[in-house]
Order: sequence, then structure tokens, then C-alpha cells
Amino acid sequence: MATTTSNLKLIELTPNMEQAYWDFHNALYPPNTPPRLHELRSSQTHSFTHAVDLLKQSRAKSNPQLGLVPHSVYWLINFDDQILGSIDFRHELSPQLAEFGGHIGYNVHPAHRRKGYATYMLKQTLPVAKTHGLTRLLITCDSNNPASIGVIKNCGGILQETATISDRPVPIMRWWIEL
Repeated sequence: MATTTSNLKLIELTPNMEQAYWDFHNALYPPNTPPRLHELRSSQTHSFTHAVDLLKQSRAKSNPQLGLVPHSVYWLINFDDQILGSIDFRHELSPQLAEFGGHIGYNVHPAHRRKGYATYMLKQTLPVAKTHGLTRLLITCDSNNPASIGVIKNCGGILQETATISDRPVPIMRWWIEL
């Protein structure tokens, strides 16, 4: 299915998007799942505004003890400011991310999958990665995830290897995209 991008924007999260964030989170995860937004989970005040501020600060900071590297998270929204997806661009790789996770992670709202949104987000993020001095990006996915495999291939991904990792139930695939 073709993606209509004229009514889409890839933006950074703002404090006024709290309800949209929770709607997106609740569509992706079972009830009572802790927030995926690390900054919200680790925030002592658990204030959404504080978490958004911490997320902005994470572009320049890392936390090796938590396996965190500097990263930017962008949110795909439509004209109604509904979050359709998110993409996390990690500016560098830790040893753990070099094994599994890579430079990029993305999610698409279950009601909006198979519309090309993940491909759109990844294509929009490639020039951003280039501005950070990267010449290629590592992206990993489970070998039984045809949707992610398709997204990565659509964006020029070249398969490096399929590998078994001890704590993963299925082999993972490591792909590189040249910028």
C-alpha cells in the first residue's frame, strides 16, 4: 500500500503530546506495561514534561551503565496530532547495540501498520544520521520479522549476517545501510 506523506510530520515529542503518547504506548503494549520511554521510567518525578526534557538532553548524553548512547527520537504524527509511529536514532553504537539493536529502532501503531510508515520514517532519518558524521547505519531485526526485513530492504539495507544470540528466541539479522 502506498504511503500518503502530505499529512505526515516527523517531529520531536513535546509536553503537549502526553495523551497522544499514552494512546500510542497503550496500543503497542499490554495494560500495566511500564512506559517504553526510558526517560519517563527513570524520571524521579514521573512528570511527562520532565521526561520530554530528559529525552531532549539524551541527544548529547550517554549512560554506559544503562547501555544508553546519545540518541534522538522522532515521532510520526498525522494532521490530528495522532502518533502513528516512532523512530529512535542512536548516534553511536555501544557493544550491546553492535550485537543487537543497531543505530535504529522503530515502532508503528498497530492500526497503522502495512501503510509504509516505517519505511517513510527510516528514509527521513537517513539524512539526519549523515549530519552526525555517520557513513553507514547498522539495523538489526529478528529473522522471523518479514515486515522489518522489507523496511530495511526498501531503504537499501544489505544483509551482513544472521546470528544466534543467547538471550534471543530467534536468530537476528544484521543489516547495513550505506549513507
